[in-house]
Amino acid sequence: MNEEAFYIGTDTTIVLSNLRDSITGTLISDATIAGVLYTATGDAVSGGTVSITATATAGEYSGSLSDSIALVAGNQYYLKVTVTKSPKVLVFHIVRFARYYSE
Repeated sequence: MNEEAFYIGTDTTIVLSNLRDSITGTLISDATIAGVLYTATGDAVSGGTVSITATATAGEYSGSLSDSIALVAGNQYYLKVTVTKSPKVLVFHIVRFARYYSE
């Protein structure tokens, strides 16, 4: 599937690639990254937390949202991602609609 979504009934993989220090340009492989899933109105989704960990590739991190999270097809959600590499902290949102994988 090429379309980006938070999928219902299947794990949704979250990948961050090419994470670099903004000053030195060095790939970062030791950041702490966590995500929390929210509804479009800002309510935290039960079970919607994800730990995003370093992979074997420098600067790449991966995690997944569980298939057991109760999402509603067609509703919009956002994953608030917090990246910490002391003393720096970066926060950003990944905004997607929920849908079934086969749609």
